[in-house]
Amino acid sequence: MWFSNSPFALLPAICSTLLVLHAQEAVQAVDSPADIVRNVLRSLWDYDRNAGTLNREVGFELPESVVNLYLAAALSERPRPMIDGMRLTFLAENRCVVDARVDFTALRAAAPKLFPASKQQEFKGSKSVKAEFHFSVSSGYLTFEAKPLPSEVTPSQPVLSEVIRRIAASQPEKIDTQQKIPLPFRLRRLWTRAGVLCGAT
Repeated sequence: MWFSNSPFALLPAICSTLLVLHAQEAVQAVDSPADIVRNVLRSLWDYDRNAGTLNREVGFELPESVVNLYLAAALSERPRPMIDGMRLTFLAENRCVVDARVDFTALRAAAPKLFPASKQQEFKGSKSVKAEFHFSVSSGYLTFEAKPLPSEVTPSQPVLSEVIRRIAASQPEKIDTQQKIPLPFRLRRLWTRAGVLCGAT
């Protein structure tokens, strides 16, 4: 059974990092996966800034391997609150498996009552949490459903929802997973194929 956090943010914290990542476009060969994504982000930023005068669309297709190498570099250069690491697996039909290493010590400090006393020892330190996300996009807004998958720690669906909500809200973008989430850079479409993240303005 899928669990839905009202309109999806996206993976928050999954979402948050993801949403920033979604801002990308296809580019020619450059030095590294991080450069590929940065150039895509730069192209979308230019499109957003000049959208009133540009008579064209921007689209992109990013392989899963490139996205994951970029994520590793980005999180190393600019750490995110409560997120120690993240790896994505893109599936067909707008599905994505997120394997996030969550700093539960920081999460519990921000939300002391999130876990019952019987779970305090289990949910502490830095541990891996896996979830499968199924998202949809309409008119530039993202909604999602998520279900927990077996991992180092496997929260119940209600707890997973709250973990996602807390982590997303703690990010610089202050993502509210209780609301529809606007895609950045005037993106109107976002979808996945097996191993590939795609998007277009």
